[in-house]
Amino acid sequence: MRVITVKNDIEGGKIAFTLLEEKMKAGAQTLGLATGSSPITFYEEIVKSNLDFSNMVSINLDEYVGIAASNDQS
Repeated sequence: MRVITVKNDIEGGKIAFTLLEEKMKAGAQTLGLATGSSPITFYEEIVKSNLDFSNMVSINLDEYVGIAASNDQS
């Protein structure tokens, strides 16, 4: 395991995006996604990119059994 310490969520998001690019180029096809405000920069970097996610599988964290998708906590 590699631990990376960052100054703030913006720096963390940019580093996370760079790591995602590297992993996708190496053939990774599974992506774990979190909710909340911490990953916003990461998601913004994804939106700005030209990465192809058509072969990716997303595992979304912070989902709870029994809570409707329309619930604010989902």
